[in-house]
Amino acid sequence: IKGPEGITPVGILVKSLKDKFSDFIELEVNHNKIKMLKTKELKVSDALAFVDFNPRELIPKKGDNLRIYLNNKVKIFFGEYGEAAKVLVNGKNANLDTLVEDGDIITISPATTGKPAMVRLEEVLDLRKSFLVNGKVFYAYHDLKVQGEEAPRNYVLQEGDRVEYTPVNTIKDLCILNNVIFEENDI
Repeated sequence: IKGPEGITPVGILVKSLKDKFSDFIELEVNHNKIKMLKTKELKVSDALAFVDFNPRELIPKKGDNLRIYLNNKVKIFFGEYGEAAKVLVNGKNANLDTLVEDGDIITISPATTGKPAMVRLEEVLDLRKSFLVNGKVFYAYHDLKVQGEEAPRNYVLQEGDRVEYTPVNTIKDLCILNNVIFEENDI
């Protein structure tokens, strides 16, 4: 090849050899070194896809719920939410859309699972609620049982526990509790 026709292929070859390594960037993702072809502006999310990072590890999970029965009525207490994943690029807070450059160090701390629901008996029913009649204290919840047995106020309820009690809300309830005959016309 003579003339300018010979220079063009040689120029392309020289240019491609010069830029051979500039088409790739090297990153570190959670202590794993990777090389990525720089075809566009690359983001943290691109690097995570490259290392087969499970995207579910980015989403916090809720702790287990607690289901109990209060006088045969279902009551559900919800677990707490966990913390979202933490994304750092070169030690600084980032997100999945943060652009990355050659030599960046990406650190991902997976999301956490929240605490399960934990409830004590005294948190479900106000066991301090009482009233005074003729100098005698009566509590608003009588014959309180968990799973058919008496339980202390600070008992930590378990999944499926059945809490049964007799409420004392009215004068009639109080009369029944004390084996006093109650007539609607007496009050």
